Amino acid sequence: MGKTIIAVLLMTFIVINCHAQDVITKNTGDSILAKVLEVTSTEIKFKKADNLSGPTYSVLKSEIFMIRYANGSSEIITKLEPKQFEGNMGKVCFLRKNGYSGSGIAFLVAIDDSVVCKLKSNCYSEHFISPGEHRVSLTGNKFTISNPITITVSPGRITYVQLTTKTNFTTFDILIEKVSENLAKLIIPEIKPSKKCQ
Repeated sequence: MGKTIIAVLLMTFIVINCHAQDVITKNTGDSILAKVLEVTSTEIKFKKADNLSGPTYSVLKSEIFMIRYANGSSEIITKLEPKQFEGNMGKVCFLRKNGYSGSGIAFLVAIDDSVVCKLKSNCYSEHFISPGEHRVSLTGNKFTISNPITITVSPGRITYVQLTTKTNFTTFDILIEKVSENLAKLIIPEIKPSKKCQ
């Protein structure tokens, strides 16, 4: 019985040690099983998990996306914003699925108070734009139907903006909201490009 308890404790210790390692994920997606020793302002120092008594390695923080520590916590080192296309310009993509009320109204979409598109239901439009902060607003048939929002556009990136109809018995609202690329990729196949955009 005593030998069994010792064997179980030894196996538990081995399993804990095997799983008690940090995972360093590089910007390329490659992972390093390690024991992180130090995170400085410019680099990460670590030992490889399979050779803790071996040499100390270092890697630039700019090459690392994230560290997942053995205790389960994680730390984002470099926020990744992969380019979706080449060039110094950014792009804004407006998405409009069919609404319930008001779906026949064409929305005049403006960037920095300059109308760039007349967007109907079940349509989307794409516009190249300089990087930086921009004001997006929406009007229809001589009246404002939404509060403007500010978006930040990055070079080589697409910023997706969805126009959503919200109605109840007494009000009719159109909301402008920035959405993720993953959500946009689900919406775009269901709608078509607008033919009334600049």
